[in-house]
Amino acid sequence: MPKTFIDGREIKRWWLDGREVSRAYLDGRLVFQKETVIRISAHDHGITGQWVIDRIQTAFAGAPPAGASIRLVIESGIQLVAANVGECFRLDGSWWNGTLASCQIIIENHGYLLGRGGQGGNTGSGWQEAGLPGGNGIVSNGVPLLVANYGVIGGGGGGSGATGWYDGGSGNYNSTGGGGAPFGPGGPNNSGSNGKWWGSAASLDTPGRSGGGPGGNVPGGNWGEKGGDGLFKQAGGARYPVAGGPAGSAIICSNAAFGWINRGDIRGNAP
Repeated sequence: MPKTFIDGREIKRWWLDGREVSRAYLDGRLVFQKETVIRISAHDHGITGQWVIDRIQTAFAGAPPAGASIRLVIESGIQLVAANVGECFRLDGSWWNGTLASCQIIIENHGYLLGRGGQGGNTGSGWQEAGLPGGNGIVSNGVPLLVANYGVIGGGGGGSGATGWYDGGSGNYNSTGGGGAPFGPGGPNNSGSNGKWWGSAASLDTPGRSGGGPGGNVPGGNWGEKGGDGLFKQAGGARYPVAGGPAGSAIICSNAAFGWINRGDIRGNAP
């Protein structure tokens, strides 16, 4: 994004003959471009691509113009959490008939921008499932992206694996896995034949855990972390891990330029 300075101070707005200038060129090179700033000042735990579309469309009273520079500012302490593991703070160059692909997006984060935590693994008599993956924090496909991070950006933690403990007698039990933070649910399905335990859901910043008992009480992953491995113990004594779910990425940017203004606290994979 072009920037212009006078006496060491960045110029945000230019006027010429009483009219505000949106772009300025020097020898054919773009040296200034006005930004449209969108401020986000309320918590939202249901972030999706449509949520992003709605805010951009509101700022421009319709589609953004080609080549627009758009800065989304997440204010201090604000929590933005993906609605589910398949959604997130998402940008796509196909929006508005491809117009967004020509724009420059700047995400300036002073709060918490997080993917959703993964679900804990399910279980039943003689079978246990791995924890599920956490969701991504930011995904940009085909949209140029700059990130100025002064808060936390993270992928959702993975859910913990389920546990099955078989001693050949009445001590048999099964437990579903715990959810990854933020807000990943515990595994909901437990068809064990004897003792049954259920994993707990995560809060914003504390992972859930699988149920109690031998091999249990395993946490899901916190922001940007893999979920803990559960355990399958056979009656003969053999033990096998039941994988925790992988964390989501903090940021994915594909098919477009990406850059850091400030990296800050990143939980999970990022460019």
